[in-house]
Amino acid sequence: TVRLLVVVLLWVAAHGTFAAERLYVVLGSYGQLESARARLERLSQSIPRSLAIARAQSDRGTLYRIVAGPLDRSAARAFMEHASEAGVKDAWTLPEGAVNAMVIVYQEEGTTPRVPAQDMAFPSPLNGVVTGEQTGTERTAAQAMADYGAPVAPVEPEPSALERFISSMPGSALRGDVRGVYPTMDIPRFTDSEANITIDGRLNEPAWASVPGYDNMRVIEPDTLENPPLQTRTQLFYTERGLYVGMWNEQDPDDLIARLSSRDARRINRDGTSITLDTSGEGRYGYWFGVNLGGSLMDGTVLPERQFRSNWDGPWRGASAETEDGWTAEYYLPWSMMSMPEREGEREMAFYVSRKVAYKDERWAWPALPGTQPKFMSTLQRFRLEGVDPRQQYTIYPYVSATWDEVANDMAWKAGGDIFWRPTSNLQFSTTLNPDFGQVESDDVVVNLTAFETFFPEKRPFFLEGFEIFVTSQRAGFGGGPRLAGGSGGGPTTLVNTRRIGGSALAPLETDLPLGGELTDVELNKPTDLYGAAKIVGQGGPFRYGVLTAFEEDQRFYGTRTDGSRFFTDVDGRDFGVARLLYEDNAGGAYRALGVMGTTVRRPDRDATVLSGDYHYLTPRGKWNLNGQLMYSHITWEKDGHGTFLDLTYVPRQGFRHSISANWYDEHLNIDDFGFLRRNDSIGVNYIFNWSRSNLPNFKQRQTNIFLSEEWNTEGRVVRSGIFLRQFVTLYNLSRWRVELDWFPERWDDRNSRDNGDFKIDQRAVFDVSYQSDDSRKFFYRLSAGARGEDKGGMAFTYNLNLTVKPTDRFSASLDLRYRDRHGWLVWVEDRDFAEYDAESWEPTFNMDFFFSAKQQLRFSLQWVGLKSYATDYWEVPVGDGSLDRRSQPAESED
Repeated sequence: TVRLLVVVLLWVAAHGTFAAERLYVVLGSYGQLESARARLERLSQSIPRSLAIARAQSDRGTLYRIVAGPLDRSAARAFMEHASEAGVKDAWTLPEGAVNAMVIVYQEEGTTPRVPAQDMAFPSPLNGVVTGEQTGTERTAAQAMADYGAPVAPVEPEPSALERFISSMPGSALRGDVRGVYPTMDIPRFTDSEANITIDGRLNEPAWASVPGYDNMRVIEPDTLENPPLQTRTQLFYTERGLYVGMWNEQDPDDLIARLSSRDARRINRDGTSITLDTSGEGRYGYWFGVNLGGSLMDGTVLPERQFRSNWDGPWRGASAETEDGWTAEYYLPWSMMSMPEREGEREMAFYVSRKVAYKDERWAWPALPGTQPKFMSTLQRFRLEGVDPRQQYTIYPYVSATWDEVANDMAWKAGGDIFWRPTSNLQFSTTLNPDFGQVESDDVVVNLTAFETFFPEKRPFFLEGFEIFVTSQRAGFGGGPRLAGGSGGGPTTLVNTRRIGGSALAPLETDLPLGGELTDVELNKPTDLYGAAKIVGQGGPFRYGVLTAFEEDQRFYGTRTDGSRFFTDVDGRDFGVARLLYEDNAGGAYRALGVMGTTVRRPDRDATVLSGDYHYLTPRGKWNLNGQLMYSHITWEKDGHGTFLDLTYVPRQGFRHSISANWYDEHLNIDDFGFLRRNDSIGVNYIFNWSRSNLPNFKQRQTNIFLSEEWNTEGRVVRSGIFLRQFVTLYNLSRWRVELDWFPERWDDRNSRDNGDFKIDQRAVFDVSYQSDDSRKFFYRLSAGARGEDKGGMAFTYNLNLTVKPTDRFSASLDLRYRDRHGWLVWVEDRDFAEYDAESWEPTFNMDFFFSAKQQLRFSLQWVGLKSYATDYWEVPVGDGSLDRRSQPAESED
């Protein structure tokens, strides 16, 4: 009875009335009458029915809806199908009574007048006049605007039947905070000869003067959504070869902050602009590009709904220039470098532009999509293009290198190269022959004495190019694991960790070593050379796919016998392979995806195969987001393993986010031959609550984060548990405070004894506070101090000081001093034995950068770790598990 009642209520919520009642079809909902009229004119060209605009009041204020009707239910359904074919994918129906309660403010009669262009366009860099050299006649920016239409206010999507049903319940927080879908706009097209653009950052070519400019920016960081105090004019046009973007940024020259950096350096407070392109046209994948004042560039890829990565570097051009009233940025984005579906004739894409204003520490954007609301990729500003058919592209990067090995007293020469071929817009082949990765920056120095592996992100360009197809969930992030879903900082959960390829070779078996022969740790940890690797990524219809394979060379190890003589032994290299297939669908505004992936690694001692299936669902309004993955591992001579995880996010309104995640990995699951998993033998549940507020009386922005975590092994023992509270505030003087308070209940440690038994860890607490001055200044600093309980009841104190000086845009220097004072540091020694230490450590880091230009950099970097420790006590894991037992000091001290 209860189930039947729920079904009836949902049906009533979905239909609103009985089938006999007449309906109006709503084709769009707008915040401004002019916007609704502009959209109605475009619709009238493809929909042969009289349309009207009705004004209605809602909790979001006044809305102007484009309606057709009244119609009976079958006619309404047929009309919605026709509207969908005409490009209106999100039409909905309202009962006739509901429309009668609104006021019809405009009825279509013949030709609908266009939105006044002069209200939306802005003067061009040439005072709005084209000289006639390109067009043969003078044209103002307002006249150009009339040719291509004006941007309109966002559509406010009506809630779904289920959301309306939920919102009717007492205490529901459902609100219309999602900004909606922006109607498609047209942008100008030129031939390359007509455009004749030099990418120098100055928008002074005649083509820019004939292109309309838009200022629809809103403040999104902090997420006030207010109108900015300064103008930002965005101009776009395209040719058969690429997209051109120009941005004029009004600003007092005394307030400009330009700081040069290496490519993709993102965490720098400086003036900059960026554009995100959804080249799929359906919110499935895209690219982002940034031009900062001074000319430093940034770029990367983006996946639904807001998975930004900076691991892709494309062959595009960008530049900036200062002006008397601010600064300008100029982009040229070739079509040939980007993946996109094959289309004949017209295609649609979408974009998002933003501007960072450093002296205010704010970001402005169009569309207004702050990170505190759920949707992004599926809600960008759409635009139409004609005849974009990228040509084939070939790219070859050859190299020759020499390496001197001081230990072996040997010189090694290598030659090879990378080859990239894109025969069509939706297919790319990549290969590397005898690759050399000596140009890649080194990893940070990490002291890790635990049983958990340290994750290092990929930095080699060949493996980063086109890698997004192998990303199966947000947990596969490159940054050590996302905060969502139990991001512990212990690394991501991914089946493809390309750092395994060319990593440390497999150690030879003891039977392969001569009697008395030994290998040094340096020899065992040296990287493996590759014969080569190849990769194919592409798409067809709703499917995307990728294949990657790599082959390591055999590794030769050199060792020493007890008599001092040298010897060597060889170990066969590994072969890696991965295949991925992903199905995506965006019908009705929701995002649905199903994917499968398989990996294989052939080693001298065994073969390892892992299979997985992943699933994704985002509701049309973006309030619910579901992601999950199933995993299966098969390794020669071992039992098969299984595992799964699920992540669910709910955003009731802007600024509030609830995240729940769960995982189950059995004790036999092993994906680490090619992938990365912090641990198997795990059952975990996590909950995260994020709350963000802006423009408070004392704070510019305040963020609160509450994190609850519980994890058991498959024997039912709690192996990880904690309550985390973090508070972040930004003051109006742009300084920042961060306070963290954590509590860890008593738990079991079943890893650090290296399979020599489980032991109990005492309850602990953590407190940390930090302060950072305004980082838009030429000199700023950061101070932090914290106290953390140790595993056996002692305390660890950490102090950190960071000093940064940037006297000019071309020079910067930073010194980071980290000091730790630990009392009761528990470290595994061997077998069941542990030692407790009092320890001090200094971890200074110094970086100095000088830029000859935005593309030429001299960098000097030093990093040290100094550790001094004294053993104070000794412990052992009891037989049968339990609390650690004290033991006597061994004959040989472990100091």
